[in-house]
Amino acid sequence: MADTDLQLYANPTAWWNAGIHMEFINGNFGSRPQPRQPILLLVDDFSGHWTAEVKAYAASIDVHLMKAPPSCTAVSQPADIAWNRPFKSYLRTAWVEKLREQLRAHSGQGTTFKMKAPGRSLVCKWIEESWSGLSRTTI
Repeated sequence: MADTDLQLYANPTAWWNAGIHMEFINGNFGSRPQPRQPILLLVDDFSGHWTAEVKAYAASIDVHLMKAPPSCTAVSQPADIAWNRPFKSYLRTAWVEKLREQLRAHSGQGTTFKMKAPGRSLVCKWIEESWSGLSRTTI
């Protein structure tokens, strides 16, 4: 988003796919200086992670893809424990506060309350603030 330093990946169907995975790999690992240190990227068995194009591109920039064993992503992804919980907690707090603001602003005089979803730029701001709030040593 223009207001933040975030990279936003989206698909109208809401499904991750090989094209988005290629953008993700390129955006996070594609512009490393030469010589590159190899990177190990642990991903699940989703077909979009394993197309010939994805595997070839990842290999060309020294990103080694490795499949997480089935049913083991929770234990093989330390991010879920180390930073996803505080990250999501911050986002949840921001979302609940936004709902409270809407409820306080609602007159309630014969009108039905209609919740309004936060805009994309506001959600990106929450994400950036949440990520910035995590300690560098944790990540």
